[in-house]
Amino acid sequence: MKRILYIIYIMVATLAVTLFGGCEEQVFEYDFINNAGEEPTPTPTPGVSANKVIYYTSTDGKMITEPAGITGLVSHTYKNGQGAITYNHDIKLIPDEAFKGYKTLKSIKLPSSVTSIGDKTFYNCVNLTSITIPSSVTSIGDNAFESCTSLTSAIIPKSVTSIGDYAFNNCTSLTSVTIPNGVTSIGNYAFNNCKSLTSVTIPESVTSIGNQAFYCSGLTSVTIPDSVTSIGNNAFDDCNSLKRVDITDLEAWCKVEFSNSYANPTDNEADLYLNGSKLTELTIPNGITAIKPYTFSRCTSITNVTIPGHVTEIGTRAFYYCNNLTSAIIGEGVTAIGDYAFYSCSKLAEVYCKPTTPPTLNGDKAFTNNASNRMIFVPSESVDKYKYAPYWNTHKSFIVADPSADPSIATNTIEYTSSDGKVVTPHKTDVFGVNIVSNVYENGKGVITFDGPVTTIGAHAFYECSTLASITIPNSVTSIGYYAFGYCTSL
Repeated sequence: MKRILYIIYIMVATLAVTLFGGCEEQVFEYDFINNAGEEPTPTPTPGVSANKVIYYTSTDGKMITEPAGITGLVSHTYKNGQGAITYNHDIKLIPDEAFKGYKTLKSIKLPSSVTSIGDKTFYNCVNLTSITIPSSVTSIGDNAFESCTSLTSAIIPKSVTSIGDYAFNNCTSLTSVTIPNGVTSIGNYAFNNCKSLTSVTIPESVTSIGNQAFYCSGLTSVTIPDSVTSIGNNAFDDCNSLKRVDITDLEAWCKVEFSNSYANPTDNEADLYLNGSKLTELTIPNGITAIKPYTFSRCTSITNVTIPGHVTEIGTRAFYYCNNLTSAIIGEGVTAIGDYAFYSCSKLAEVYCKPTTPPTLNGDKAFTNNASNRMIFVPSESVDKYKYAPYWNTHKSFIVADPSADPSIATNTIEYTSSDGKVVTPHKTDVFGVNIVSNVYENGKGVITFDGPVTTIGAHAFYECSTLASITIPNSVTSIGYYAFGYCTSL
């Protein structure tokens, strides 16, 4: 009897060697540490490479279908709340549509051997909340995470050099994203409709931002590096919450090609910050010969702009809807001004245009809808040229000689202050010997501008102007009439 049992034992042992001999590397046993809400922490058995395993969790605690396009499946287990899909080779590529539409996929950890995530790899994984992208990945394909509506954060490793079109499109719960140095382009619609995304810092390696890349209604701030040279159509359209745009080099900013006004993040009525300080007094840098279209569109921080003589052209909508812009100096080198360049700058009251030859206007809207009392000051010898030049003639009633260019023209103005900081309107407007063309009060001073030298201040000119606190009378005045300043109780 003992001999029979021994023979059976030998047969079983022999059979076991036949079945499993030489296959040690294909046997995988893992202990899982189930950390709620954290990434899987596998403990592999000796000799097994983690590069052969994809770890994941699911919303229903069950195994998902093995991803399409990856061959060499060895085992698939789900233990202690963690799933492991094991292959007989290092995983280099997560193929196109590998996990597309996996509704129960909650989190996933890719092996550190993966270099590429394909197109639509995780498309419409609506319950995917987190993913670990290894530092070996160099490219993220088109639509890779599109419509992963539960994904809250994404850390893109510095090894990534390209982010495809629509890569994170419609990731509506995405609140933060880290884009590393090394990425040279951000694809079209890459973060489109990521409505929970509030802040974005573009790394210095990026040179182009694609069409509608950040169509994100919750975005409040964005940092654009000096390396960016082009921004596509509607890249920052519908970013209605955007209030701050940070840059570090004004000359680099002036060289950016904006495909349309919605490509510029300032077009959302945002403030522009240069090296951390709000840009209010703007002078175009020496290296810029043309202000490109849309460069400062709807920028709310700018109050004054000086365009030096080295600039020859002001592009279409360059200062469109800059609602806090109060004065603009256009240098003598400017030969062309694009349509809508200063359109609807509602506080723009003073435009000093230095060229003796009127710059070409590419439409009649360049200075339309400015401040109601807006004046365009031009060289005294060129007043008529401007008034009758094409499209300038639509503004001819506001075109006068520039007093800053000719000291003698100072006789065309009367300066004053008021006790309430508001405009003082003369009691009589027809007693100065010349006509009033504007009366503005800014920066603590009022200026009444006339269409010629003031020679007289006639009777009752400022009668009962009770808020008139002080007045400077030009040297050209030779007579002051009866009760000209009667009952000016604050004077």
